[in-house]
Amino acid sequence: MPAHLGRQVGELLEAAVGSRQIPGAVAAAGRGREVLGRWVTGWADTTPGAMRPMEEATVFDLASLTKVVATTTVTLALAGAGTLGLDDPVADHLPAFPACRDGGVTVRHLPAIPGRRSLARCSARRWRPRPERRSPTPTSASWPWPR
Repeated sequence: MPAHLGRQVGELLEAAVGSRQIPGAVAAAGRGREVLGRWVTGWADTTPGAMRPMEEATVFDLASLTKVVATTTVTLALAGAGTLGLDDPVADHLPAFPACRDGGVTVRHLPAIPGRRSLARCSARRWRPRPERRSPTPTSASWPWPR
């Protein structure tokens, strides 16, 4: 990796921490098995009384991110490859879920179904996507890391 790109990644992460957009980050870039760069900045825990800096070996709790990170990434990759369409009925790909057989729930709807709700109960008769709503972004003042 060209040195200037490594500096830019580091500067970007430092700026995000410095402006309190994120509490901290651990990042790496590579090609194949070769690690081209590593960056560590900010705080791993911002809980008052338990604060600790980010380290390269920091373990992150990724609970509840499977749908966002893994499933969405795989779904978009499959859509990009033409294996499935975002507007395909879910029943075309998951015929074992009878509640989805009416064809009203599409692959595009899946990320909007709350995680607590079973896909087997996602019948279009009982569930309709809500109009897009944006959740408020936390402000830097609402995050407890050091001022």
